[in-house]
Amino acid sequence: MKNCKAKLLSILLIVCMSGLFALSGCQPSCQPPSSSSDDGQGATPNSKTVEESEADRETPSLPGVSMTGALTLDSSSRDNLGWSGVMNVEIKSATIYRSYNEAKDHVGHLVAGKDALKDAPILICEVYLDNHDAKSDAQDEKFRANFMFLGPDRIPVTFFAAPEQSERTDIGGSDSMTFSLPKGDSTIIYVGFSVPQTWFDGSADMNNRDYIAFGGSKEEYHQVGEGAVPNHDFIWLTASVCDGKDQSKTEK
Repeated sequence: MKNCKAKLLSILLIVCMSGLFALSGCQPSCQPPSSSSDDGQGATPNSKTVEESEADRETPSLPGVSMTGALTLDSSSRDNLGWSGVMNVEIKSATIYRSYNEAKDHVGHLVAGKDALKDAPILICEVYLDNHDAKSDAQDEKFRANFMFLGPDRIPVTFFAAPEQSERTDIGGSDSMTFSLPKGDSTIIYVGFSVPQTWFDGSADMNNRDYIAFGGSKEEYHQVGEGAVPNHDFIWLTASVCDGKDQSKTEK
């Protein structure tokens, strides 16, 4: 009887061991695929986040607004505007002409300031101004167009036209062009800047110089890539080149 019990126990032990080996052998192929898939999905966002962070560090952000936007110029937060109060500004168009004479063919009543380069390319910007409550600091109560400038080199306004003036455009002093704009009124003026020949030829990048800034001082800049931009908001330009009847856009 003892021998029978021993044989029975041996058989049961062999059966149990076989079952265990069978179970352990099927586990890798029987695990649900979602487990390994979930692990992979959990790792992917982390790796993408790292890649995006690297890209963010390599690509500098460019502040400012495009020509589709508008800025509010408040004398309480900006220096050297030439007025007290708030003026809203938009850039409606920006066109590069071969010379002053060609620009005059397209912009009526365009005048040049003292020492303006008339035979060099000119960038003409159509500027919409809406006077919320700004009051000029000048004794004649007129606004000066020199509150705006081109690029980090601070190229001043040296060409000017106010199309709503039917007879002539005023030039106040040697480099300050003036216009009237009562509180609550709006107007469009044209301002021009001398630019390098390469801007007209399209043979060189503008290198973060194609923007209009307002007020401020030379110290209020910070470096972005290879260029300098103002700390205050400014407006990037989308310029067109006008060569006679042909006109081609060079977008930023």
